[in-house]
Amino acid sequence: MRINIQILLHILVKAQIGKEKTAIVKDKLSNHERFFQYFTQTELKLLLTKAQFKILKIEQYNESQKRKAGRGEVEWILVLARKI
Repeated sequence: MRINIQILLHILVKAQIGKEKTAIVKDKLSNHERFFQYFTQTELKLLLTKAQFKILKIEQYNESQKRKAGRGEVEWILVLARKI
């Protein structure tokens, strides 16, 4: 008997909108530093294609579009992909 398993991948990352590729930000609640690496849609598509994923959905949006109290200066990239 053959079992067919599908691997799905959901990614939500901060989009690179400036020249900076990384940032270290102090978390206001925990007071710890957090590391961020920013990506472009093109970079994510290339990485996922090389890893043999088929992109089912990719969307870049401003945080204020999805959340009432969202930050207007923050862009996100949402990806849904399936392993080929």
